[in-house]
Amino acid sequence: MSDNIIITFANQKGGVGKTTLCTLFANYLVTHRKKVLVIDCDVQQTISFRRKADLHKYKDVTIPYNIQPFNIANATNVQNLMTNLRKMQGIILIDAPGNLTQQGLIPIFANSDYIICPFQYEVTSINATATFISFIYKIRAKLSKNVAQLFLVDNSHDKRFGKKEELELWRMTAGSRIVKELNLQRTADEERSLRSKSRKALIRLERAHVTFGLPPITHIKVVSNKHRSRLRVKLKSCGYIVLKRSNTIYYLSDFKRPSNEMRT
Repeated sequence: MSDNIIITFANQKGGVGKTTLCTLFANYLVTHRKKVLVIDCDVQQTISFRRKADLHKYKDVTIPYNIQPFNIANATNVQNLMTNLRKMQGIILIDAPGNLTQQGLIPIFANSDYIICPFQYEVTSINATATFISFIYKIRAKLSKNVAQLFLVDNSHDKRFGKKEELELWRMTAGSRIVKELNLQRTADEERSLRSKSRKALIRLERAHVTFGLPPITHIKVVSNKHRSRLRVKLKSCGYIVLKRSNTIYYLSDFKRPSNEMRT
């Protein structure tokens, strides 16, 4: 892997998770002991703002990576920035503005190694993404060279839906390809650790509901309709109120279960 990689997160439309994805990826790289620098070029500069807020709230903490805000209104200044970034070691992540009106975007796209384009499956997002892709291809034609590798990331993907071929295509694209390209695959121990942390987080959440007297609402996921029907019958026999088209089980706060407490 190269000692210098520039990855830009961009799309024509805002609100598709571009800034969040950039931040999460930066945190992920740091956990793999990669040297990371984040350039915050977004108009709102959310990443820079949140870093300042965190430093104010959490005193004496080690900064995992630096964040540098930058205004891209002047294309010449942006070109100088990209030239300097190319001389640095490590992985540089750039959070670009959610529009294509600023001339400073052209030097960024022209000098990036990868462009990550998050999108969502809704009409406005898809149309904006199509415009963004067209913009990238126009830059390539104008400069007569390949301008970065473009990755489209469905940022609202639900693996419970889709045909087998579609799910396989998802695994072969987007995040999986990026992880493979940068040699960032998790080990088996890391996967087990993540699953364990998720289970513990759910347990803490349920205990908090009991401790602080929050409404007793539990989301139950079952494997098949047969098991779902069997579970509903048992719950109704114990006094639970079960909605027909929902996996949410409600019960009254003063409800007392019988002595032969149901085991699930």
